[in-house]
Amino acid sequence: MRRLGESAILVHMLVQVRRISIRSAFLLAMVLYGIIGLLVGFILAAVSTVDKPPGTEPNLLDQLGVWSVLVFPVVYGLLGGFTLAVAAALYNAGATLVGGIRMEVPELEVLLEMSREEETGSE
Repeated sequence: MRRLGESAILVHMLVQVRRISIRSAFLLAMVLYGIIGLLVGFILAAVSTVDKPPGTEPNLLDQLGVWSVLVFPVVYGLLGGFTLAVAAALYNAGATLVGGIRMEVPELEVLLEMSREEETGSE
């Protein structure tokens, strides 16, 4: 425990995560995987612009070309979102049976006694 000024101390509190919102898990994963898909799309678009030897047939990557910058973020985002939504649903089902994950998190706690003493002393 560490003291933070005169009216607050930092304490560690044990909390239990019993439920994860499926909607928020889906949205968060969709954004994060969409960013990854954008990076992959840029890389694949750059690779597809490299000249190929004459006589070779274009593959799917060559046919997508710069469209991969639009296709991959959407595909990665949707697949990542659905995957994490399913994982959140499975976690919620398991947490109802055995309880959730317990974590120790810091919390800033205001000492009521000190603030009450200051209020009564000023009157």
